[in-house]
Amino acid sequence: MVLPDDKKFLLSDSASGLQAVVPALLIFEYYAQDEEKKSYTFEEPELNLFPIAQKKLVELIVEKVLNNGHKMVMTTHSPYMLTALNNLIYAYQVGQKEPDKVKALIEQKFWLDPQNVAAYFLEKGIIRSLIDEELQSIKAEEIDEASELVNSLHSELLEIEIQ
Repeated sequence: MVLPDDKKFLLSDSASGLQAVVPALLIFEYYAQDEEKKSYTFEEPELNLFPIAQKKLVELIVEKVLNNGHKMVMTTHSPYMLTALNNLIYAYQVGQKEPDKVKALIEQKFWLDPQNVAAYFLEKGIIRSLIDEELQSIKAEEIDEASELVNSLHSELLEIEIQ
């Protein structure tokens, strides 16, 4: 790999998150403008990536894959990935009324039409939709049980302290 400052290194010598994501990014870039539409499957792309890197990966997927008419099935355990998708969906929705204001926050190439999104949760062999039909967004909080548990524990500790 060659970085913008011309520093070179072997992908095999890089962090595991980079090793997992770079091949997919190369494929997305290569086929981004392909007339023949592709379908991709990306299993847990968030593995070994910091939350900010997950956000940037979501933006790249939207820009290079979804907004070029390709399709993707992606599995994730990351509420960061789902929240990042929700922000891009919301940017699309609000951008229909206030495009200039939204473009100042999120480039239009990252906006995601909610009609092009489906999200499902698989639990005990049952699949159910995670789409909030009224808000046209993903109910990301449904997979973020860990944050709820941690926050609840913190609240209980705070209660003990102030008693």
